[in-house]
Amino acid sequence: MFISYRRATSWPLALLIRNTLEGRGYDVFVDVAHLGRGNFRERVLREIDDRAHVVVVLQPATVFDAARSESDWMQLEIAHAFSVGRNVVPAMELGFRFDINGPLPSGIAGLAHMNGVEFPPGYFDAAMERLADTFLAPLTTSAVDADTSSSPLEEDAPQARPAASDQDARGVSRAAVPPVGIDLLARLGTSVVDARRGVARLHPEVIGALGLEYWDAIRVTGARSTVALVGPAPQPSAPGTAILDETAMVNAGVVDGSTVGISAAPVVAARSVELAGSRLAVKALPPETLRAALIGKVLLPGDTLSLLPQDVAPVPGADAAGARRELAAALGGTWTTELVTVTAAQAPPDADPFSALVVAPTTTVRWRDGASTSGPGRYP
Repeated sequence: MFISYRRATSWPLALLIRNTLEGRGYDVFVDVAHLGRGNFRERVLREIDDRAHVVVVLQPATVFDAARSESDWMQLEIAHAFSVGRNVVPAMELGFRFDINGPLPSGIAGLAHMNGVEFPPGYFDAAMERLADTFLAPLTTSAVDADTSSSPLEEDAPQARPAASDQDARGVSRAAVPPVGIDLLARLGTSVVDARRGVARLHPEVIGALGLEYWDAIRVTGARSTVALVGPAPQPSAPGTAILDETAMVNAGVVDGSTVGISAAPVVAARSVELAGSRLAVKALPPETLRAALIGKVLLPGDTLSLLPQDVAPVPGADAAGARRELAAALGGTWTTELVTVTAAQAPPDADPFSALVVAPTTTVRWRDGASTSGPGRYP
């Protein structure tokens, strides 16, 4: 499926929706993650042509201006989806209104009459269940062009859905009392050192109040929960803020200025981690190289991770420099922008349900429906 969104304001929610759907087995296109070289307009419109569903992310800051109908890419994407008969599904955050800027432009006026999914605060998982089960079910073949050589219905459709149980995706019990935490104002960090490494920086007094040491793991909760490594915020900084790198912000499903819950997260080594990535990454990267790139990173199922080695708090024995060389040899200069999604992860049987999982040399790392490491990694 294709996700249309306003990049300036909605990229965290768009990527969060993408990650969740990919975790369910859908093939999802988001321009920020998948566009390579070539004509931008042709590539985007071709991706819409090739997919059965178009999810439109709508937030209170999303407005449409008729005067910009020919230059606004979001409007062009929606209008094209209607013109080729795709299943258009509005994904609406609480507070969005279709008439906030007057009537919708004529090319996308039908959007206001489409059934959609609302995303109230704190109910992201329930909204995603409704989106997948009600609105993204397979369509009849009449929904797509008769002369399409390969059906986008097969491409969009999930391959499998795990049965509900009393365990989460990490294989541990759901029933537990969450640790005590604090609500803070999320701010997007700009540090090159932290970029795309899953780092949150807090005031030293807040770190101490939570009983944490520098580079312990914390749970960050916005529209969904994720985990990050915690470090001291640069001074002077306000005790009421949490400075998140863009990976942590996307994984929590928040934007700059949102409120996030912060709490301590015990760390356990993951027994196994399953990942989805680009076609290039899956083809070029052996699981052993993938594991070397992720050593020391904390994660939860559904998180997006970069391949930049975790070097803010180096793991003893890990070879970050060697991992960089292997990544560059396999992927070329684009390796620093590659992202992978955690589709499943298994914790030890006795792990705290609120723990953060860390990739260790003993963790089995595999591509979804692909190759897997065969044993513990070798490190100097």
